[in-house]
Amino acid sequence: MIYVDDEVYFGKEVFNTGQRIFKKRLVYRHSSETDMTLNFESDEVIVVDHLIPSSPAYDGKREYYIPDLSYDAFKLKKGLWNYIEDYNARLDKKTKDKYFEMELPNQEKVY
Repeated sequence: MIYVDDEVYFGKEVFNTGQRIFKKRLVYRHSSETDMTLNFESDEVIVVDHLIPSSPAYDGKREYYIPDLSYDAFKLKKGLWNYIEDYNARLDKKTKDKYFEMELPNQEKVY
């Protein structure tokens, strides 16, 4: 994070990770056997995979954490990115998206 206030500053605490704990940056450690996604849903929402230990025995050992197919998010409000647990990242059916109800052309069977 870079911000300017008469001078240039690096590392402003803008991530509210919950219970008013603010961080300059977030580092996600996880198993090298899996991938973790982080997406900008919009200019105001960052969606990340929710990570859990692959086994209860690995609780606290981040190198064994894997995505559990649910999501968390950070939503921008008044210059701070606020943590949202269990974020619903599914597309709203009311949203008009050009791919949501896209008609596919008829295709001939090839077998």
